[in-house]
Amino acid sequence: MKKTLSLLLGMILFFSINTQVFAISYVDQFTEYYYTGSVGTARSPFHVGNTDAGADDFSLPTHRINGPNNQPRYLSGSSDVHNGTDLRGDSTYYVYPMFRSIVRSVTAPGTVNNGNVVVEYDIDGNGTWDGYYAKYMHINPTSGLVANTTVLTPTNKIGQIDILRGSGWPPHLHLQDTNSSGSSSIKLFRFFRGVQNWGYGYYMDFLAGDAMVGNSLYISVNSMDDGVNAAPTRVEFYYKIGSSGSWNQGPNMTQTGVGNSSGDYYRYSIDLKTASGASSGQTVYYYLAAIRGNGTISSSYNWGLWPQRYKMPNKTPAQIIADGYTPTVQSYYVP
Repeated sequence: MKKTLSLLLGMILFFSINTQVFAISYVDQFTEYYYTGSVGTARSPFHVGNTDAGADDFSLPTHRINGPNNQPRYLSGSSDVHNGTDLRGDSTYYVYPMFRSIVRSVTAPGTVNNGNVVVEYDIDGNGTWDGYYAKYMHINPTSGLVANTTVLTPTNKIGQIDILRGSGWPPHLHLQDTNSSGSSSIKLFRFFRGVQNWGYGYYMDFLAGDAMVGNSLYISVNSMDDGVNAAPTRVEFYYKIGSSGSWNQGPNMTQTGVGNSSGDYYRYSIDLKTASGASSGQTVYYYLAAIRGNGTISSSYNWGLWPQRYKMPNKTPAQIIADGYTPTVQSYYVP
């Protein structure tokens, strides 16, 4: 009896440990950016011919997107959600500021190369720093950069893409719209909405560009794997009516725009009033879970949420609440 009980407890312990191995982590990592409006049209971090002539380059094949921000991926024996956008670039290439910038921090490369520079932007070019930050990672920073002193224009080199020693990944720039400490991840969509070659900014993020038309919510969702984009397996809709309502899973979103690898993106929509059954005067609280099915992905963690706040939260409301958290939501008042 004791042996059986010990075996049973051991199995319970084994399964309880392994159910958490796949990546659940409520680290406050993401800051959501809503709607289709752009803060500013960013310069490319690469330049034509990789010179400092100042011409933008969004089109060379070597500069394709390896993986968008918030995209689920397989990494180091488990899955996680990417907290930046990876742009492929040869290890001889230099990178440049997207706007006029001041250097806020400089980190030299380590063993696997996490060399990075965080800058603050002057978005409107009026000579003041505007509180928008970006992290340029996997680079050898340019020598002589001094935090809070060095000012860079879009023709000045921030650094050179480096080989990721021991990682197995090809050389690339990890570009992250971030906060002053470089710890948060915000959608790059808000800077690249005017750039046709990167899908008008939609390619930069797994989910981006929400818009309301009547009662219908529209949003783009696409996975990128070394320049080839794909639609998600599905986009799930979770909702409750009123702040004290019960959580439900509604119908999946409908694909309304067809994407391909030559420049389109995938657009989805759902009628929030119809899908939730809400009446006029009620507020619908909701979030989305986009399921990735292509590329290097583990079945243990294959979703990205919108809105996204935590690094790797559970997916369903019941699971999130059981973890001791409240689902991060957007709201819609039904007129």
